[in-house]
Amino acid sequence: MDRYPTSKLLELIIVKQMATLLPLNSNNVIINCVSPGMCQSELEREFSDVVVHFVQSTLGRTTEVGSRAMVHGASSRGESHGQYLPDCKIERPTGLCQGEKAAEIQSNVWEELKGKSEAIQPGVTTLS
Repeated sequence: MDRYPTSKLLELIIVKQMATLLPLNSNNVIINCVSPGMCQSELEREFSDVVVHFVQSTLGRTTEVGSRAMVHGASSRGESHGQYLPDCKIERPTGLCQGEKAAEIQSNVWEELKGKSEAIQPGVTTLS
């Protein structure tokens, strides 16, 4: 659970970079970042923290309700390209996802991911 914020940040950065590299007008592929929010599921079944289970069961959405965000993202049109879609609406991420520093972080993350991915499977990062 302690890696969730970091992984969400990386997801936002990568989606934004991929959308930049693969503009919507060059194809019919829409790349967006869907966030269904906290859902009641078995993903944390081995996590024994009673507080986490209580919060998840009290405040979390059912997986059926959370899945609506996935369907919304998959069926969204061009305005969602490169966007963050929590709760079935476009929102602008804050913090490290905005400003001059964000562009630098985005570039660095993409270059590192690209290098590691290409070492595993040459050509995998070619977007066209």
